[in-house]
Amino acid sequence: MLHHFPAKRLLLALSVPLPPIKDIHYPDHHLVVLLIHNNYEAEVRSQLEKFEIPIHDDYDPLDPNNLRNPYYDDFDQDEKECAAWSVFTQRVIRAIRRLKGPVQRAVARFFVDKGIIASVVLNELFPVKQT
Repeated sequence: MLHHFPAKRLLLALSVPLPPIKDIHYPDHHLVVLLIHNNYEAEVRSQLEKFEIPIHDDYDPLDPNNLRNPYYDDFDQDEKECAAWSVFTQRVIRAIRRLKGPVQRAVARFFVDKGIIASVVLNELFPVKQT
């Protein structure tokens, strides 16, 4: 589900298939992050490279230097690192909540397996229904 129309239009113009793109995020100036289905990463990368769209694999969303909000200016380094982690994990959880069906669980499991979100978050996202 893509709600970021400028990025969506650009991707369509570049003939990038939209169904594998599960989320679009703008974490920094002149930077777009795409949450892509694993099976389509090579195809999406190839299409972006074909049109000389730079891919920044080195961008680290957990780097406290990427916190641009002045609210964090007075934080010490440890607090900034914690804040960067919190901002990123909250963003991931919001993206997961927007997904539907089995894709939602698969993406959540991926981020748990990578250590990005805690496994207890799975219980919050997918509570077991008592019968």
